[in-house]
Amino acid sequence: MKEYINKKDGIIRRKSEKKNIKKSRMEEKTAMLIIGKLNECMEKDRLYLNPDLKLQDVAKVVKCNTGELSQVLNMFMNIGFTDYVNKYRIDEFIKEIQDKVCFQIYLGFFVGTMWFQFSYFFFPFV
Repeated sequence: MKEYINKKDGIIRRKSEKKNIKKSRMEEKTAMLIIGKLNECMEKDRLYLNPDLKLQDVAKVVKCNTGELSQVLNMFMNIGFTDYVNKYRIDEFIKEIQDKVCFQIYLGFFVGTMWFQFSYFFFPFV
């Protein structure tokens, strides 16, 4: 299967996905608007932090119905709702871990350059 990039929106799709989009009753322009709102609300409002997040909750924020949102995710983005949300959750987890590790490294450097000889004493409290 060959992949192609849509020149209008820059989304990479496989040729088989193009058939699904053509079978869809939703216009591609409408789907792109929903995708834009969806990505914006996930990044700005961080909806993925809600452990009980449902498709209905996201559809309300994006201002579309659940059928449209599901269709956009499945046919236009080629991903299910749970996988889409979990992608954001995993990225957030990785960011949090990296921030904590960076803080510990910074604290160790700071304590090491000061008058404290036993910098390892402070690490259990971070």
